[in-house]
Amino acid sequence: MYKVTKIFYVLAALFVTSCSDFQIEPDVYTGEESMNDMDTYACTVLSRRSVQVSGYNANNNIAGGLIGAIAGGAVGNAFGGGHGRSAMTAVGALGGAAAGSAIQESTKQSRKMLAYEYTVKLDINGRLKTVVQSRSVMLKKGERAYLVIDRKRSERSRLIPME
Repeated sequence: MYKVTKIFYVLAALFVTSCSDFQIEPDVYTGEESMNDMDTYACTVLSRRSVQVSGYNANNNIAGGLIGAIAGGAVGNAFGGGHGRSAMTAVGALGGAAAGSAIQESTKQSRKMLAYEYTVKLDINGRLKTVVQSRSVMLKKGERAYLVIDRKRSERSRLIPME
């Protein structure tokens, strides 16, 4: 039983970390991004509006399903005897996997992040670009900024103030 409990806690930690993989912070770089040169463009902020960002990696419920399967299998294993116990373990694992996946999906759908949507005009060619990022850095209309784009890995863009 100790072994099952230990595995459950490891998988629970995996579940928690898998729910937080969505990143729109302009101040946070991934390891891959920190090792790349990025395209940087001087620009002027034309507009800023508040938006909500939802849907955190909506297609990946593996961790929830796996944790649910283990928990359901453990509960199912407590019932029946002989071949009945094996059947109950299998039924519990299948039911737990479905429930765990559904729980993970529902927590992702209910989580929303407040963010800003910026429209900027590039100095180099006058083109307009739109960037959505968290509220950790607030830029005002007319403020000068840099649009930074990582085209090699993630195509992620961010706005940072000129200082």
